Amino acid sequence: VCSSDLFRIVVNLVTTRLTLYRAGQKVFVTAAGVGTKSDPTPTGQYFVAFLEEPPTSAPGYGAFIMVTSAHSDTISDWEGSGDAVIGIHGPLGSGQVIGTTGARISHGCIRLQEAALLRLRKVPPGTPIDILG
Repeated sequence: VCSSDLFRIVVNLVTTRLTLYRAGQKVFVTAAGVGTKSDPTPTGQYFVAFLEEPPTSAPGYGAFIMVTSAHSDTISDWEGSGDAVIGIHGPLGSGQVIGTTGARISHGCIRLQEAALLRLRKVPPGTPIDILG
């Protein structure tokens, strides 16, 4: 059993909530900013690929970006990166919009309040992510 088997992240696009599980037990639930109708967050089974430092030129991503194996179905080239990977990151200035209920505000990524994002720091690469519609 590897350490990633201990954790699981579930993102519910209907309720705009992210839930972290450890060893099958719910650790916490938080409001999430998810994709809009025109740029939806893709549903399916994915995993945490790696954590990366946020860009210094664009504040608001939070302490880190959790890069996932999910890719946008509607964007093929995010800001010249050559890809449109779905990340879990900070609110990008929309913390009030995310609030306590969540919102459809992103281009497919999952935005969290900074305190919630920090609770994901110990989640290792390989951790399963289920995005439910």
